[in-house]
Amino acid sequence: MRGGNDPRMQTYAIDASYVLAFLLPDEIDEDVARTFARYQCREIELISTTLLPFEVMNGLLVAYRKKRIHTDFLNTAADLFTRLHIPLSEIDHHEALAFAHLHALTVYDAGYAQLAAQQSCVLLTKDAQLLRLS
Repeated sequence: MRGGNDPRMQTYAIDASYVLAFLLPDEIDEDVARTFARYQCREIELISTTLLPFEVMNGLLVAYRKKRIHTDFLNTAADLFTRLHIPLSEIDHHEALAFAHLHALTVYDAGYAQLAAQQSCVLLTKDAQLLRLS
């Protein structure tokens, strides 16, 4: 299992939009693919909040319901996500609420931004509102 134990390795916080851009065939781009290739080769570390699995699985289910992917792909993508073993961290819900209120975000998105700030790392996201805060 992965963990951020090597202080020399670059760490990135990651949100569900970025993971879904890797998993969904109609969203992937070169930068996203390169990031996950580097992660799988253990060149970088990725971290996220404990909300990530719920948001990713829900995103996959929504893609299935909107007929963007079929049942077999839904299960394959869910398995691939699970095998990534992205370490998950708790965030302070009250701080996330305050951050969300201040920046007009959802509390979910604020949690990802809060984690990146706490870990002094870059947040990888495809969310335009979060990108503006970076």
